[in-house]
Amino acid sequence: MTGGFLSDSDSTCSKMLRFLIVGAAATCLYVVLSSVLVAALPEHKLIISIGVYAAAIPIAFWGQRDFAFRSAGPMVTEFTKYAALQLLAIGISSLLLHRLITDSFFMNLLVFTLTAIAATGVNFLVCHSLIFLPQAHTEDRNRDKRLRIFAWQRSDRK
Repeated sequence: MTGGFLSDSDSTCSKMLRFLIVGAAATCLYVVLSSVLVAALPEHKLIISIGVYAAAIPIAFWGQRDFAFRSAGPMVTEFTKYAALQLLAIGISSLLLHRLITDSFFMNLLVFTLTAIAATGVNFLVCHSLIFLPQAHTEDRNRDKRLRIFAWQRSDRK
């Protein structure tokens, strides 16, 4: 490809745009499934909301890992960190929204908007810096592991 955010570029801007695409797709999935299920089972709104969000975590993880960040790190470790981040985000967002929601529609709109923007920014920064390893770091770690195995094998021959 010649460039653009869908290219093989690993720039932070490209990662952020791909991250937003995956996030938007996961959000659409959540909205549609939650709406359909709540329409069918209105007495279980909270359970449906939490359940659909939790079910979307693995789907969003694979999108973020393979498309947005193109990570080659250890999948189990990355998934554990990603799921913990999502659960922590749900808890913090819920607490903030519970404390900040008022009777004013426009004030609530502002609170929801600012919370969503802040959560997205923090989520990206944590994913970018702590969860998904760049290919170069993974290659370095694999090379180091091969060198340790080689050294261990050589020490056995002595």
